[in-house]
Amino acid sequence: MIKSILMPAKTDQRYYDTHYRFFINTAKAAGVGVKTFEDNRKGQGFVMWFRNYRALVDFGDHMCLAEDMADFDIVFKFHYSKVRHAGIERLYPLVPISFHNWGSYTRLLPKINYTANGDRILNNQRPGAAAIERRTTVQHMLMREYGIKIDRAITDQLTFWLKVNKAFVAVCVPGARNDILDRGQWQQMAFGMCTISPRLNIMLTHWREPMPGVHYVECAGDYADLLDVIERCRSNRGTCVEIGRNAKELFAATATPERVWAWINACALEQGLGTLKGEKHAP
Repeated sequence: MIKSILMPAKTDQRYYDTHYRFFINTAKAAGVGVKTFEDNRKGQGFVMWFRNYRALVDFGDHMCLAEDMADFDIVFKFHYSKVRHAGIERLYPLVPISFHNWGSYTRLLPKINYTANGDRILNNQRPGAAAIERRTTVQHMLMREYGIKIDRAITDQLTFWLKVNKAFVAVCVPGARNDILDRGQWQQMAFGMCTISPRLNIMLTHWREPMPGVHYVECAGDYADLLDVIERCRSNRGTCVEIGRNAKELFAATATPERVWAWINACALEQGLGTLKGEKHAP
């Protein structure tokens, strides 16, 4: 078992307080010790050392890899695509960002109970960057059809999570890519909510993947059928609850700190990285 890791120390790296911090907090919550070293790289990945092995954690939203894999003993990618990345040696999927404070997730689990009752439809996403056009289009579509039944409010995280208790479904328009699993949708799935989005192109840890009709409800990539999909959900609320339950199970099986680090350990062993390397080349 990997008992400790070396991670880059706090820098002005744009993503340090999101992707780096998520990984560090997940490691600590799993009982893995974390020490730091100086590394001022600015890209879409960071170096993690364990047992004197050099790993790359690629957190980029897009398909291309952040760095040349030849420089690393093993590589983990947040948004791993089965179509694009399957068969690449030493490359393994990781889950995307979910919770920075795992204590909050644990405390809220017994307090959030999704029932699909009521008429409130969640769509709590800011239009911006690559998603500005499609998120704006979807918001206008929902407001025209459902008016005040649409919840678009951007709130603190606790309020956002607790909305699951009183909502019917959540419409999730992905960000950087139209097939990516975003943090908000993943958190709602973690708490057992039925979400609607285009088909997701992602592999999770333990070679699990979110399946349409099982873990979420699929709509067309251009959202042309979104209103019809919402009304089918309205007519099949029991199915929505079942899909939410499946999503919650998927999260628990792939994304909790214990499951993430069980996976990292298994991948390291598969690559023969289970013992201390003789050469001391860690910083």
